[in-house]
Amino acid sequence: MHVRAAELTDHGWVLSVETRGREAACPDCGVIATWAKDRDRVLLHDLPAHGMPVRLVWTKRRWRCLEPACIRTSFAESHPIAAPRARLTARAVSWCVDQLSSHDVAVSALASMLGVAWHTVWNAVAPVIRARIADPARLEGVRRLGVDEHIWTHVGLPGRRAVTGIIGSSQMSGVRRSSAA
Repeated sequence: MHVRAAELTDHGWVLSVETRGREAACPDCGVIATWAKDRDRVLLHDLPAHGMPVRLVWTKRRWRCLEPACIRTSFAESHPIAAPRARLTARAVSWCVDQLSSHDVAVSALASMLGVAWHTVWNAVAPVIRARIADPARLEGVRRLGVDEHIWTHVGLPGRRAVTGIIGSSQMSGVRRSSAA
């Protein structure tokens, strides 16, 4: 990606970006397109910077397939920065999932930091979370589980609720083992 302009607004940073690619292969037939038919502007939300949301305005090329026999007449360029039709960059999604799993940050707090709605964050992270949960390798190396129960008061909801957490650990130090003689 090439940054063409950066602007600090009242709502955070706005970076205008584009790719440097001069050609692209048609996803259906593989013929190289060298002529960009037009450009679309795509809005992506990236990681916050300096405590402010960052928006990327990606000027994305739309290519024309030059193969007459191909059923696809045009296609948009792609980039690892974001999946097709995504609202968040790939690294913003990864960061959000890490914040949820390791730092116990609420989805609403992440949405506020990114400058998006709650459902925008949740729709982006839910498939990644489901994939991590479905991966049996996530339990490799876990030697013991710890259970923690405590009373938790949630902001906005009256009353107290009991919460039970289960924590996996791969460390064996400090574990007492007893053996029957």
